[in-house]
Amino acid sequence: MGAMHDPLGPDAVEAVARGRFGRPCRYLPEVGSTNTEALAWAADGADEGAIVVTEHQTAGRGRRGRTWFDEPGTSLLFSLILRPGIAFDRLGLLPVALGTAVATALEDACGIAARTKWPNDVTVRGRKIAGILVETKLVGSNVDIAVAGVGLNHDWSGVQVPGGIADTATSVSTEVADAIPPRATMLGELLAAFELLYQLVVGGSDPAELLDRARSRSGVLGQPVGIRTAEGSLVSGIARDLTADGGLQVETEGGPRVFHVGEVEQLRPVR
Repeated sequence: MGAMHDPLGPDAVEAVARGRFGRPCRYLPEVGSTNTEALAWAADGADEGAIVVTEHQTAGRGRRGRTWFDEPGTSLLFSLILRPGIAFDRLGLLPVALGTAVATALEDACGIAARTKWPNDVTVRGRKIAGILVETKLVGSNVDIAVAGVGLNHDWSGVQVPGGIADTATSVSTEVADAIPPRATMLGELLAAFELLYQLVVGGSDPAELLDRARSRSGVLGQPVGIRTAEGSLVSGIARDLTADGGLQVETEGGPRVFHVGEVEQLRPVR
């Protein structure tokens, strides 16, 4: 489809925004990182729901400092400003809600059976289709500012994807045989899904409803996994559940353990 025929400027973004999320929109044809731009905008007083959108990131990042591959115009790249005002112990629910929203939007807009891979990936058939990154600013023990960043592989038709990425990732155009929805349509679906789940995080209620929805979209629960910890060790076991604060409960040889940081490095998907 290409960027020239798939506009993602402020008018297109604000036209698909159904609630508070997506207004105002700051569109940048190219930026180092939408998360960095959004954090700076938030520090200058931007309201919750403001969004930074770009065609291309020159320094996009994921967990553990990884960079994000995108050819200009082929991805949906944005960062949403949030002002959750929640206690720090609910912070882990934000990426749970965001990942679940991405998977939900992919199914609703494209019929793609996407699954979340705790804590920050969304996959299809075991291949990564989107990455998320939530960054925050604390005031005391509360999360005053959060930025929810999403990078979604949208249209790879005619794009030369590096071999190492092509072997482990996919895109909307790869998974859908017919014409794919424009990026603005995808963004509208995603923002609507996330705004609904976000209220379950910030409302102060029991997170049971959010966790039930997240479990139904998980591609990890019930699977053998290896968790790479922040210290670099690999812990193997069976992913059993999501905890009330967004952690992952894993049954290991030494008994159950809950991880709040780490990465699912090994995963054998259900066949």
